[in-house]
Amino acid sequence: MLNSRILTIEEAAAGIPDGSVVTVGGFGVFLQPMAMMREMIRQGKKDINLLSVGEAYAADLLVGGGCVRSVTLASFGFEAVTGRSRNFCKAVEQGKVEVEDYSHFSMASRFLAGAMGLPFTAVHSMRGSDLLDHLPEGKKYVKMDCPFSGEEVILLPAAKPDIAIIQAQRADMDGNLQVMGPTICIEEQARAAKRVIAIVEEIVPRSVIQANPTATLLPSFFVDTLVVLPYSAHPMASYGYYDYDLEHLYTYTNSSKTPESWKGYLDEYVYAPKDHYEYLEQVGGLRKIMQLRADPLLGY
Repeated sequence: MLNSRILTIEEAAAGIPDGSVVTVGGFGVFLQPMAMMREMIRQGKKDINLLSVGEAYAADLLVGGGCVRSVTLASFGFEAVTGRSRNFCKAVEQGKVEVEDYSHFSMASRFLAGAMGLPFTAVHSMRGSDLLDHLPEGKKYVKMDCPFSGEEVILLPAAKPDIAIIQAQRADMDGNLQVMGPTICIEEQARAAKRVIAIVEEIVPRSVIQANPTATLLPSFFVDTLVVLPYSAHPMASYGYYDYDLEHLYTYTNSSKTPESWKGYLDEYVYAPKDHYEYLEQVGGLRKIMQLRADPLLGY
């Protein structure tokens, strides 16, 4: 039973040591554990090493909070929603964050190898690009001729993070975790990690989980710590529960244009609220929450 491992977000964040290798679930505007990122900044986490696929907002916030030493990624950008991932880009340009760059498929494959307990994976996806020009051969990749077909493949080390921080919609008291909508690489990230912290919108009876078993992405024995916190992905979306908050995303990206405006953002939305519920009041309270509620038919 997981019951004794249900923690507050403050307790869960306190269990993340400085210098940890961390992977964060989510992609684009979906299922990024933003409340945990804010709490890690409040607690002054340092020297975090991120293994990432495309959770740009979570990583950008954590970098902007001064918590990150290195990032291994597939791509970071806010795409067509609000543009450039400024905190991350500035930190790289100023030499404050070390970077290793891979393709999306390569990072997903590295997590899959870690999930399978393998030491490395073989891919084609980085051939023909200049990505390999920026990685040291022999340490970060190896070119090899396949012993069966003779074709050249790229060997990459498995990704095996210390901690996976996963945002999901719901779980039961045992920790059986359900994810609806895009699942991205959440399953591979969690299975590859030594420890999994899951943040969910709600706890539901076991019978609800059993009624829709195909949504159970991670069974209870993969989940070490469970945090129950409604609207904890805000300003990201949680399919079936609430949509992303475009107004706040523009506030976020506009604030990241200068050091002064970014400090103002952190002061107002990270440091000033004493907890997640005060944060929700800061971003608009009940009126905002009602506006973001998902359409029961569309799921967003």
